[in-house]
Amino acid sequence: MHKRNPAAPPPFLSLSG
Repeated sequence: MHKRNPAAPPPFLSLSG
């Protein structure tokens, strides 16, 4: 979670995946 990109999926989705 370095930068929050609007185009990128939510942080919990990347953590779950």
